[in-house]
Amino acid sequence: MSYVDAEKIPPLDKLVSGSHDGRMKGQYLILGEILLFAFGLAIANYVIFSFQRTEGRTNEVALKDNFQLIANMLSTAVIKTSESANSSVRFFLPEKISGRTYAISFKSDSVIVFDLDNPEVNVIQKLFNITQGNCISDNAFCSSGDVVSTAKSIEVFSDGKTVILRRLRIT
Repeated sequence: MSYVDAEKIPPLDKLVSGSHDGRMKGQYLILGEILLFAFGLAIANYVIFSFQRTEGRTNEVALKDNFQLIANMLSTAVIKTSESANSSVRFFLPEKISGRTYAISFKSDSVIVFDLDNPEVNVIQKLFNITQGNCISDNAFCSSGDVVSTAKSIEVFSDGKTVILRRLRIT
């Protein structure tokens, strides 16, 4: 059995700090703190970006819901005005929804409400028994008109055969 000479074993502080006799301890602490700070920043960035993404989705859903409300209101106005000749429905529109300007259009047999900056964000409300263009059928109404939300007030007018969406000028 051999015994280890105690004089040949290096002291514990030399084993922990390496061969630099304790001169690097402060640098390791600073490096550890920097890595901890960087990890904290990474977590904070993840939380911020996740919140922004969720906020963007929520805003888009709210925008589409408000577009749907406007489309429903217009389709109701079309039904009311098509019931009798020379009738109209007038109402005010919000100039912007969620900070965005939008447009309203009667196309074919639909009311389309869409974002002017991003037309892919839109709502289409079908209209029953309404067409655009040639109104050959006796039972069909024609629809036409485009309005931008900056008009603030609009009118849905019917002359008995045609339903027109137009800007209402208030003097």
